[in-house]
Amino acid sequence: MSVVVVYRALDEITARALLAALESDGIRAELRQFHNPWEISWLEGRPWGEILVLEEDVERARKVIEDLLADAGGNAASSKEDETASDE
Repeated sequence: MSVVVVYRALDEITARALLAALESDGIRAELRQFHNPWEISWLEGRPWGEILVLEEDVERARKVIEDLLADAGGNAASSKEDETASDE
């Protein structure tokens, strides 16, 4: 079963908030962190990490993320991407 990147977050707080929202909506999701905790990736415009969901949950996950970011008043992270990763 493959997983798909649905969002790339610039910071850990945004990533964890979105992960919690997805899980509370019954969507299994996980975070893939790109950087060490002492790095400040957002200063360089690089994403902190990405959120992955099962391929079958992509549309639902994107809707949850879109709604949460709209409620937060903006897009505090990078745009969602269509990227499939193999199951590790």
